[in-house]
Amino acid sequence: MDAGIIVGALAGGAILRALQPLARFNMTSKGLNLYTFKAALNVLAHHRFWEHAQQVIGARITSAYRSPGVNKAVGGVATSDHVKGLACDFVPQGDKQQAVKKLRAACAQGELGPVRQFIWESYKNVIHVGYYEPGKTGGVQYLEQYGPGQHRPLVTS
Repeated sequence: MDAGIIVGALAGGAILRALQPLARFNMTSKGLNLYTFKAALNVLAHHRFWEHAQQVIGARITSAYRSPGVNKAVGGVATSDHVKGLACDFVPQGDKQQAVKKLRAACAQGELGPVRQFIWESYKNVIHVGYYEPGKTGGVQYLEQYGPGQHRPLVTS
């Protein structure tokens, strides 16, 4: 077998493995969910943080990237970070308050990467983690959303 073919096949496998998160983080049953190039790059830049968060609290990921059409179909806001590939939603298993505390602590320690927003959607049992674009940083906004459009500072005691 030609060495060039072998090298090409190995490189192709590495490329496919590197792109696997794109398949994992655009799951939906709400319509066609095609990535924009920039959103794909954002997902590739952040997916390891999402996987780590999932392990920290034993959560199920319910939403990551959403195309504008899918975002509208699920009732997402037009400015959603999901459309940019910069957000992930988790449904914690077990003790919900404990999961929020553990994930917030991991966030505060920098284990979750460049987090921009940490929102505990208590009325839906969802933790939303939104990110800065690659290369940007800043503070983290910690909120509890206790109803549609109703937010307050997140207090974990």
